[in-house]
Amino acid sequence: MNWKTSAVAIFCLGGAATGSYLFYLDFTDAGALGKGAPLAQVERFEERVKRKAASTFVWTNIKPAQKLFRRESVQTGQGSSALVRFNDGTVLELRENSLVVIDDLQNLTNNFLKGSMILHQASGDSNVTVGADGQAKVQTLSAQLLTPPVATDFFISGDARQEVQFTWKLRKESLSPPSTPSPISSPTVQVSSDPAFEKFTVAGDSKLSLKAGKYFWRVMRDQEAQSAVGNFSILHIEPPTLIWPSSKDLVEFFGESAVVEFRWLDRTRTTPRALTGARQGVHELEISTDADFKSLSQSKPINLQNHLLRLTGLSEGRYYWRIRSRFANLSVSSVTQDFIVTRATQVAIGLNSPLENTKVPEAATRFSWSDPFQDQSHDYLLELEALGEAGKAPLKEKVHAGTAITLKSIPPGPYRWRVRALAREQVIGESPWRKVSVERGTPIVLLTPQKSRELWHWDQPLPFKFSWNADPLVQDLGSEHEYQLEAAADANFTQSAVSLRTRENSVDHVLLKLTEGHHFWRVQILNHQGDVIKTSESSEFSFGLHPPLPFPASAQPENGISINPLDLETNPVLTWAEVPGAEAYELTIRQTIKADPAANSRSPASEKIWIKEVTRGHAFELKNPPEGTYFWSVRAIDRLKRPGEIMPEKKLLIDAGEPLDSPKALSKEVQ
Repeated sequence: MNWKTSAVAIFCLGGAATGSYLFYLDFTDAGALGKGAPLAQVERFEERVKRKAASTFVWTNIKPAQKLFRRESVQTGQGSSALVRFNDGTVLELRENSLVVIDDLQNLTNNFLKGSMILHQASGDSNVTVGADGQAKVQTLSAQLLTPPVATDFFISGDARQEVQFTWKLRKESLSPPSTPSPISSPTVQVSSDPAFEKFTVAGDSKLSLKAGKYFWRVMRDQEAQSAVGNFSILHIEPPTLIWPSSKDLVEFFGESAVVEFRWLDRTRTTPRALTGARQGVHELEISTDADFKSLSQSKPINLQNHLLRLTGLSEGRYYWRIRSRFANLSVSSVTQDFIVTRATQVAIGLNSPLENTKVPEAATRFSWSDPFQDQSHDYLLELEALGEAGKAPLKEKVHAGTAITLKSIPPGPYRWRVRALAREQVIGESPWRKVSVERGTPIVLLTPQKSRELWHWDQPLPFKFSWNADPLVQDLGSEHEYQLEAAADANFTQSAVSLRTRENSVDHVLLKLTEGHHFWRVQILNHQGDVIKTSESSEFSFGLHPPLPFPASAQPENGISINPLDLETNPVLTWAEVPGAEAYELTIRQTIKADPAANSRSPASEKIWIKEVTRGHAFELKNPPEGTYFWSVRAIDRLKRPGEIMPEKKLLIDAGEPLDSPKALSKEVQ
């Protein structure tokens, strides 16, 4: 066989009447997967289309621009189709429920067993089907469809319509007049959105202006089809909506250049599944320093369905950005947005512990710092660098939305450490370096009061002590080291800070003379010169007279509820959750009184305290409440007769509904 003169094709379909299909096997090198030169390529496909190699029973899904080799099979399912283009330009349009095997064109009629296809060749179009006798039948069509080509896509935007020009070519033999004296009508073009052409439009002058949709067309003469049924689609495209950055946004950066995260919303009405291959178009995000985009600062290809692109390299200044989309017959651009890029000043981060030149144990050391942003939403990077070891990379630990980290098993030696704040991988703040020395030993562990312990009292203050584990640096005989106990109102130990030095690992709280309230505390070890050589982690506690009680955590009925007393067998009841430590509860109910319309008064509605009562229970019955709007709240009363926090008011509507209409007389006579 001469490869240069043969076109390639497809054949053989599947199966028997039971719905199974015929498998073709070829275990030679020529039939193996991907062997030899490809004969064809899948140009378009819709829905369920599969392929398999000749030497396997395994079917796989077709991919865009799939290469097809000799003896490979292509199968279409219900409602699916495929368009295969051969190397010589011949196009095979495979219809639904068909199975073909790639082979030479001359084998077409022998191997095509089931299904239907249209063969588009330079000489004309042919319709191939399998009859009831199982034999393939080839029908040479009188007219060959030229434009639009099979499965063409047009693209429109907004309210536009697409003007489609239809052209075809008649075979020479169909131009000869028949022997019958009947007049020959001119060919016409029928266009329909239904492949059965139950409803159709005749294209006058072979031209139509159409809205978005899928269409089918054919050439007719004397009420008989002269051509295959062609199809094309008009897809509606809308440019994306730009979300960020916009003209209201200021993009700040802290490094050499800005990192900008562009976000948009894809507004294409066509489902993403239908937009495959070339139908997706080509999209680019364009950035310029002028609103007309005469020169581009950057242009990056994007996938619209990703909705996000992060770009680097933008310096200070005003920029304009848009997304340009290019399709086969259409180019559209989004609305242009502008934004300003400016350099920001790095924020200073304060280090808490360990302190400068502190000696810490190798077992575990807690590093903590302040949050200058006050929102706990930034990432931080702790850098610990060994001194005197040139070339050794520093230890880096990332902390997400936190201000402390504990490092364990740090090799002994001198170090320096700092903390950096990060946003979109940019450094937006940093602390100065601080020196610290890691030594062998155990950390100081705080014992009492336990972390977050509340030591509230009602009558007499509760006795308690500060205690921690004994450290050999202090406890060993002849040691000149001592402990320093510190307490303060803040975690940085700067507000109302008090301290006490001792050689004991336990101290009564009275000796610190603390004011009642919330406190932080820690223990340090000092050498004979007063230098800090070891510091514990900080802890916190509260002590003193019990604060006012909180309001009940829940209450019923819910805010804004409307109650019709006629629907209830009993009076409405207000309930609330118990508050620990409460001796009683104070209930307050306000009533809104509407102005009397009969009095012709223009004054607004008035309010009055309907009920204010102290009760020991957790419920209160509203006895025969008149219709109206009520606002109620509860607060707890402690054993010292102090009222607690007031619960936010809840709204309650008492509404008996509309009054019944007056009875109507059915007859003038008394029954």
